[in-house]
Amino acid sequence: MREFVRDQLRSGMPPAQVAELVHDAVVEDRFWIFTDMDMVAALRPRFDAVLEATNPPVATLGPR
Repeated sequence: MREFVRDQLRSGMPPAQVAELVHDAVVEDRFWIFTDMDMVAALRPRFDAVLEATNPPVATLGPR
C-alpha cells in the first residue's frame, strides 16, 4: 500500500496546477474538480450503467 501511495504522489499533478483548477471551479461555481481525466474516462461506463439501471461492466481500471 505504501508503494502505491508513493507512486500516486510521484505521478500526481503539480500543486500549482491543482490550485488553478480549484480557482477556476470556484469562479465557475462547479462542485466537481477532476485532476485525472483518464480516471474519469475509465469510470464513465460504470456511471452510465448506474443511470441506465443495468449491470455494471467488467472493471477496466488497472495500472496506468
